[in-house]
Amino acid sequence: MKPTRLAIVLGLSLLPVAFSCSGPDESDRESAPRFSMQRPVSDDSDDGRVFAVLINGGGSAEKNYRSHLQHIRRVRRLLLDGGVPDEHIAIFASDGADPAPDLAIIDQVEDDWWLIESSPPGAAFRPKPELINSTVEGAVLQRASREAIGAWFAAVAEILSPGDTVIVYVTDHGRRDPVHLNNNAIVLWDEHLVVDDLIRLLAPVREHARVVMLMSQCFSGAFARAMRPTTEGGAPDGNVCGYFASTADRFAYGCYAENRGRENVGYSFRLLDAVRRSGEFESAHHRVLLTDRTPDVPHRTSDAHLTSLLKLAARSRGVPSDALIDSLLEQAWADDLHYAKLFAEVDAIGRAYGSFSPRTVAELNDRLENLPALSKSLRASARQWDQLARELALENYQAFLAENSDWREVVDLEFLRSLPQTRRASTLMLLIDELRAYALATGASERTTLQKILDYRRMGTEARAASYRMQVRLGAALRIRMLLTRIAGLVYLDRHAQSEDRRAHEALERCEQFELPSRPPRPNGKDDVEPYPPLADEMALLAAVLPGWLGVEYRAADASMRVEFDLLGGAVVVTRVHEFSPAADAGLVVGDVILGPPGEHFRRRAELREWVTTSFVDEVRPLDLLRDAVPRRVEIRTGSLPDA
Repeated sequence: MKPTRLAIVLGLSLLPVAFSCSGPDESDRESAPRFSMQRPVSDDSDDGRVFAVLINGGGSAEKNYRSHLQHIRRVRRLLLDGGVPDEHIAIFASDGADPAPDLAIIDQVEDDWWLIESSPPGAAFRPKPELINSTVEGAVLQRASREAIGAWFAAVAEILSPGDTVIVYVTDHGRRDPVHLNNNAIVLWDEHLVVDDLIRLLAPVREHARVVMLMSQCFSGAFARAMRPTTEGGAPDGNVCGYFASTADRFAYGCYAENRGRENVGYSFRLLDAVRRSGEFESAHHRVLLTDRTPDVPHRTSDAHLTSLLKLAARSRGVPSDALIDSLLEQAWADDLHYAKLFAEVDAIGRAYGSFSPRTVAELNDRLENLPALSKSLRASARQWDQLARELALENYQAFLAENSDWREVVDLEFLRSLPQTRRASTLMLLIDELRAYALATGASERTTLQKILDYRRMGTEARAASYRMQVRLGAALRIRMLLTRIAGLVYLDRHAQSEDRRAHEALERCEQFELPSRPPRPNGKDDVEPYPPLADEMALLAAVLPGWLGVEYRAADASMRVEFDLLGGAVVVTRVHEFSPAADAGLVVGDVILGPPGEHFRRRAELREWVTTSFVDEVRPLDLLRDAVPRRVEIRTGSLPDA
């Protein structure tokens, strides 16, 4: 049978199994029902057909992550279980059916790799992601290009009828337009698809059917603009709606390092799981607001429409948007029974994230003000603890080589490159074992070098985790802001808006209330998650992990200087003094040679960083130094690390 152009762009499997790239399980696809090539006779049915296009552009093999493909597989399975025919589902993923590797599998690095990561062999031979070929069992993958995706939309538009629905699902990288934030892009395979492009692709589709977008990429909120019929705007007609992981100006969960390589995490997973539980999208969206423990700000087109209306209304009245929103919220409180469900949702999010339940945007803004600064402070603290741990690990490596001459030739980079990969890997693993044993045997008996490094790494890990939790709290607060704005927008629609604005909102809500043709099997277990720790607990942790700060940059004293002034190995020369730092307050200047605390001058270069980092903030400690060959003693009041 010769495949038609329509069958090809819709992703139908009309070729013999021998030519399939998805495995032998496709052997029965020839007997599957074929895509209808004509519109149904009846055009007034509310229970139309469902088509779906699933997009994971990936960008390039190195940046195309396994989580993207897992999401594609999950949403395809959900659609099949929900009654969408397989031949109505098209997948555009990375390079399509090309068998070349196009997906990065991030292997777990050896647990103790940190013992050599700052050393020359550790930096040169750090394990790299494995590249494999993308496959979805039982499906044909097509190249994620503008041309191929455009051909699919054009072909589907030819056979759509009123009552039909097209689902557009995107799990991918997003790109922010630095100039036009409302024209952000979906990253395809070596190219991009911006909001204006999508609006044009949807133009013939929306004439005949409803389009429901589900987008989990960074900056995805910009695509809410597709609810309007043209790139120039216009009132939403309710033929295009959608759900988005994040706002136009924010990253999505996958761009946070804490989530890379983790499975079953994030907006897309939570949304698909919630749809399985309810069978429809609107209630799933409300559930995700509570259960998605990432910094995402899930919202939908009706939220974006209300936000736009309020901005226009505020501009016409000459008042700030937040002031208008709060005045409308006061009116909502006067009719709290009408808006009780949404206010209860605000309270539920506040409880879930251990924070607060504001009733005005002004109150929310007061609470929001400190969260970004706290997150930055914690992340800066994590970097300082990590840097201290790396310096001690590098010192451990260098001291080990100094005492074990046999290893010096083994760790030579040219020698290591000459080894077969398996032998090189085993050699490095043996080196790591030796370094661990050496670190365990050195240092003070009550606190070995190994224990110190592990403690500093733990402090960095705790600070970084707390920093991420602050970002999650910020995301939760922005979800609350979106709900407060929605309440205000509904008040505005009810009491002040034009009838066409009300009709547009009602049409969007009808579009968003899409249900799958049949109820998919419910997943096992509950989707409840543990409440976040109270914000007060995070503040206590901040005090515990906050490192000291001196505010100098330095280099090791050279050999001639050490000989001339009989300096120990930890003496360093100041190369920069940061303005308004504790070092500047104590009078340190460029060229000073820092020796160490009285009677305990530094013997290792990393000792100065360790001495500073482990100091309590505002602790006053003496420090010996040389200035112009003259010994001096200064009193240092250790400061707190700046936010950035």
